[in-house]
Amino acid sequence: MRRILFSALVVVALCSLAFNVILAGSRTTHAPKLPADHVAQPRIGMVNLAKLLKEYKEGNAKGAAVMARRKEVLDKVSAKRVKIATLQGELIKSDDQKTRSALEEKIRDLTQVVTDMEKDATQELKEMSDHAVVESYHDIKKVIAEIADANNLDLVWSYVDVIDPKDEQNADLLRARLNIPAATPLYHKHVDITDQVLKMLNDVPAEEHASGK
Repeated sequence: MRRILFSALVVVALCSLAFNVILAGSRTTHAPKLPADHVAQPRIGMVNLAKLLKEYKEGNAKGAAVMARRKEVLDKVSAKRVKIATLQGELIKSDDQKTRSALEEKIRDLTQVVTDMEKDATQELKEMSDHAVVESYHDIKKVIAEIADANNLDLVWSYVDVIDPKDEQNADLLRARLNIPAATPLYHKHVDITDQVLKMLNDVPAEEHASGK
């Protein structure tokens, strides 16, 4: 009786194994083959963006130029506002209607000038900032690609981490560090399988996705 039971269990186990093999085979039927040049074990480099952006001299110079222009505009606007405040003070003290009318007109004109200056400055600073960001991004990406090619790297990830060990005791910085999104590739070659994933997702009938095949 024990032999019969043992034999039955062996048969069931073998049938189950065979069934799983068949299922596994059926699940990969629709999987497209990766390109011949796909790198399964890529050579990887890492770039700490926090350190890079802090110590990138040309990028910092561009940022400093934006801030210098911003200060220049603010100084001019502040001077105009001081002038407006002075005229308002004179307006309060004056009892002469003709003088008051003239002061009110000057205040309106200067106020419009300030409004226009702030509007123009906002646009100018945005354009300067956007240009600096785009230019720095492409400069960084170009250098990373050159280093990767020269050293036969297939993938370069960017990440953000503390630069000064003292920062590891700063709760605010660590909280921000923990909230940083997943690493982002700045350079890759022969490792992306997005097209194959899309092909499999789009070619396999919806009912097979639903059934888990």
